[in-house]
Parts: sequence; structure tokens; C-alpha cells
Amino acid sequence: MSNGNVKNKSNSPTKPRKKDLTINSVKKKVKQINTLSEYVIDRERNEVLKYYDFFDEKKIRELLLELQQHLKYDAEKGENYFKNDEVVIQYLQYLIFKYFTKIHEQVGSDFEENKEVFDYFDSLGYIWLFHEKIFNPEEVVKVFKRFYTWIELVNKQIELDEEAKQKLVNIQNKDILFKRNKIIPEVW
Repeated sequence: MSNGNVKNKSNSPTKPRKKDLTINSVKKKVKQINTLSEYVIDRERNEVLKYYDFFDEKKIRELLLELQQHLKYDAEKGENYFKNDEVVIQYLQYLIFKYFTKIHEQVGSDFEENKEVFDYFDSLGYIWLFHEKIFNPEEVVKVFKRFYTWIELVNKQIELDEEAKQKLVNIQNKDILFKRNKIIPEVW
């Protein structure tokens, strides 16, 4: 007869042994992230475009910084290129394409140059192709999540700035009122 208190070890799930994170394991992961794959664009001309299967966090930050700089430039110049959210999203898709293919090495960060290159690749359908067929959707979603988090942080900062400005105005108004209505005791 079996004892009800004795566990059957053969049926219990085993947990993998815990391993400490090491510099070597991190190096291997980074090497994997920085490995390029190839996509054949044109078989007749043997034209390929190399791309990353996994998106490096540093490149995501660089991409978002470049987007921020382009948005700021556009606003300062009054060009109104980013006239609506749809254009911003399409441009973000272009930046993902640029940063996570070898195109990044051929295109600088100049806004005017990037608008032109965006137009070229958009006309050929390459941006759509990479987003729909080649890039890992989880990696693309990771960039968009960072983008929306960035927007939330910017909006929160604007709110806090407005609150701080209002508090400063209120404090200044109280100081002015206090100084005007201050009763100076007479010296006997």
C-alpha cells in the first residue's frame, strides 16, 4: 500500500537549475542580436538587403531620439510634414526599416535626406514588405511600445510643467499680495 503523504517524484515537474547571469551569457545574447540575416530583393540582379531579426535596445533609443529631432525640426521650420498621426506612424515604420536594416549605414540623421529616402523605399513597397513579411512582429511591437511610452512620458512632463508654472504663478501672486498688504509695525 502506498502512503498518501509520499509524493511520486516521477510525476512532479522539475524546475530547471537556476543559473547566474554572466558576462559571457550577455555577450552571446548581444552577438545574437547583432547578427544579420539576408533577404533577396531582386533574384535576377542578386540584390539583397541585410536586416536584424532582433532589435537592439540601444538602436531603439537612437531611433526614437532621431524621430524626436525630426519632429522638433519640422515644428521649428513650420513645414507641417507631420500633419497627422498617420504620417508620424508611417515615418516611424520607415525609421524601424532604416535602423534595423543595413540602410542605416547609408543614411544619416538629416531630416531632409530621410524624407527623400523614406519616399524612395515607400514607393517601392519595401517598408511595407519588411513590416508585413520579414521583421518579427514582436520586435516591431517592442518599438511601438517604447514610442507610446515615450509619448506618455512627454505628456506627463508637459502636465507637470504646466502644474509647476501654475504653482509658481500662484506663489508669485501671493507674494505680491502679501507685500502690498503687509502691515509694518510701527517702531515705538
